[in-house]
Amino acid sequence: MATAALALSGLTAGTAHAGEASDVIVPLGTCSFAHPVLAGVHPVKAGRATVQLRYSTTTRCAWGRIINAKKNDKVWVDRTYDNGKTYTHLGATTVKSGSDTHTPSYYDGGGAKMRACAHSGGVTRCTWPWF
Repeated sequence: MATAALALSGLTAGTAHAGEASDVIVPLGTCSFAHPVLAGVHPVKAGRATVQLRYSTTTRCAWGRIINAKKNDKVWVDRTYDNGKTYTHLGATTVKSGSDTHTPSYYDGGGAKMRACAHSGGVTRCTWPWF
């Protein structure tokens, strides 16, 4: 019932995490790719590909990007509320064609740290967490 009420009101509730003060409630559609910057972490190599954590300075949302990738390589974003002790996996995006792709953008407010991860050429690597 509460979920339906949130959906009807245009809001979505975040998932509670250890160490999190409260659920993060983010208006639907607020995450975007507006004003993207390379987050304050260096890109890393995952096999032949490079994974980046990107960030929107206007919406406080982050996403993962993989470049120099091949078909079936994957990129995803992880979020932590306990300084990296545990992560919530926010879904993966697979390269279907071309050499790059990105994940949807995810809200990083409420004390979260984000990292982008990729699997390419049999190697999985993640950027350092960033907030």
